[in-house]
Amino acid sequence: MRRPLGSVQLVVLRAIADGRIAHMRGALSCIKRTASGIAAESTIGALITQGLVHRGRGSTLTITSAGRAALPSFADVPMVPYTPPVVQRRPGSHDFARAPSRVGGQRLTWRAPI
Repeated sequence: MRRPLGSVQLVVLRAIADGRIAHMRGALSCIKRTASGIAAESTIGALITQGLVHRGRGSTLTITSAGRAALPSFADVPMVPYTPPVVQRRPGSHDFARAPSRVGGQRLTWRAPI
């Protein structure tokens, strides 16, 4: 079972897929804030060994179909108005609403808060 991708690996994959990174040098500069040196090279090397990124001539990096499938994608969800769930009450739990209350000498009927 393959380990899930980390945030740095997802950043590199997204940058290669978008075309912002074409060479190994660009990938290293992309993640130098998070990882540097050997750690950055091993991160990119792990993507290559997993088959998510292909290293071509002159250290060019291209994303594979497996790499594109590993990127998170968001389905188009239509926007619908929010409808709150219907409250299911037990029988008899709302009996107090029928009883009048006395506040400040006045008789008030109970209303549900808005």
